[in-house]
Amino acid sequence: MNEDLAANIVQQIHDMPDYGAFDWINVYVGGTADGAVVTVVGDVSRVLLKTNIGEMLDGMDGVATVNNNLVDMSGGPAPARVRAALYSNIYDTYLSEYSEYAPGERAAGGTRSHSGPHPIHILVDEEMNVSLEGFVFSAKDKSEATTACERTAMTKTCTNDLVIVPKPKS
Repeated sequence: MNEDLAANIVQQIHDMPDYGAFDWINVYVGGTADGAVVTVVGDVSRVLLKTNIGEMLDGMDGVATVNNNLVDMSGGPAPARVRAALYSNIYDTYLSEYSEYAPGERAAGGTRSHSGPHPIHILVDEEMNVSLEGFVFSAKDKSEATTACERTAMTKTCTNDLVIVPKPKS
């Protein structure tokens, strides 16, 4: 039951219009006799997303307690510029093969968006420290993401926590 609730919560978060490539959220669900205890941890690039997730969880059936431990990483215009530049470097330059996913692509061939689930999530704090979370298909892709991060102007440090997973078979 906790696995189903956790999967439902993750899906609802992924469907939120504010969730995207600049957010990294983990959901933990425990149980008590009175209902589920849900803890969300991670980083969000907009405080509104933290608020919206808390409100969604507060009104969810079966959830007794919510621990909203999300950290607001918005930090103003400088981190936003680094996020956008790094997104372009990763998805459009170094790992352009990810276009087969079309992360954030809108229906009817519209322009790409930072919204929605992405294989690589880009977290930037106020000091311009960058953390990459998510997955790639090879060690080469992981290395290319690090290179993209290191070559993006204004980044201070780059931590690559990407996990290598096998590429799905076509």
